[in-house]
Amino acid sequence: VKDIDNNTILDENDKIFYQKDPKHILSLSSTIRYKGFELYGDLFAKIGSYKRNDYLYEYESGGELRGIYNGIKVDYWTPENPSNTAPRPNYGGLGLNDINVALAYQDKSYLRLRTLTLGYVFEDDLLSFVKISNLKVYLTAYNLFTKTDYLSYSPERSPDSYPEAKSFIIGVKASF
Repeated sequence: VKDIDNNTILDENDKIFYQKDPKHILSLSSTIRYKGFELYGDLFAKIGSYKRNDYLYEYESGGELRGIYNGIKVDYWTPENPSNTAPRPNYGGLGLNDINVALAYQDKSYLRLRTLTLGYVFEDDLLSFVKISNLKVYLTAYNLFTKTDYLSYSPERSPDSYPEAKSFIIGVKASF
């Protein structure tokens, strides 16, 4: 919430449009090989979009900025903590109005390491006695980390859904 027109009154002239679609979608993937080792990584980013976080707005979704229900932890204003990120909890004073809606919108930009694979490819002369022409062992991990300021498990999902699972795969790839 900001006084855009600098008239010291929050009104219709202070509303702005949030960018729902990201300004940038980035992906970087690469494979590095050294001797028999292979390392593959895939980074993915979405930058410059906003989303309403229902954990900060609707009490039916688990919380709100009035401080009545145990929702997501926010930096509420108190006399000991005069922050300007969330209003002072007040049951009767601050209802679900335009200001609360505006405070519930958050930047959902994020950076995620989607895939990381470490493998080893065995040399052919080591495999000739067992009649295998190619052999690779590897470990792949998905969704190792997500860096975001969005207050939820994932900026891509609704706050009440499960986050993207971290998963690990151990594999062997062979040709006979």
